[in-house]
Amino acid sequence: MNKSVLSIVLCLLFGYASHAQTYYYKLTKTIINGQQNTNVSGGQFVTFDGKKCFESDKYGKNVGNGSLAYDAEYSKVNETYWGSCYYSKNAYFKFNSDRSLLNIDTNSGKIYVYKRTTPPTGVTTCSLIHEKKQSGGGGGGGTVIVEQHGPMQVWVPCGGCSMEPGRCTYCHGSGWGYNDRLCSRCGGSGKCTICNGTGGHNEVQYR
Repeated sequence: MNKSVLSIVLCLLFGYASHAQTYYYKLTKTIINGQQNTNVSGGQFVTFDGKKCFESDKYGKNVGNGSLAYDAEYSKVNETYWGSCYYSKNAYFKFNSDRSLLNIDTNSGKIYVYKRTTPPTGVTTCSLIHEKKQSGGGGGGGTVIVEQHGPMQVWVPCGGCSMEPGRCTYCHGSGWGYNDRLCSRCGGSGKCTICNGTGGHNEVQYR
């Protein structure tokens, strides 16, 4: 290969690579059935490459969740891409004008809201990835898609009122003690003093 041809090839390669941009987006909230939840964590790297984008590692390599194509019609309002991602095979990635905000709208009606930021120290890839795993045993084997879950919100019952969730265990929720006096434990509220009547709490766990 002569120098002129080599130069053209290198220019094409580096020119192509320079068009790809990778950003880190932190999950800030979810909207499901109209209910907003901000008790969330995790984040995804998103790489823009020409007329497509996809979830990637920090170096721009696709993590295998799929790819989304630019949608010119919907992009009249927000820069929009449609295709496959971690959450759905039919999802819309909607960005504002400077790509600092991302809404992921799925075909199930769930919305995931992300904000562009600096990735946490040591984070080099998405927190949500569909992991490919080889199946074992005889009979042909093959590739099985195993979903690698990230952070999930789990309801953890209160340990102090498990028999009567949310209720004071001394007065059984009545607020009154002996001799028609206010319950000394809950002060007459009838609520469990550990969970304040909630019966438990939401906790983010990794699975």
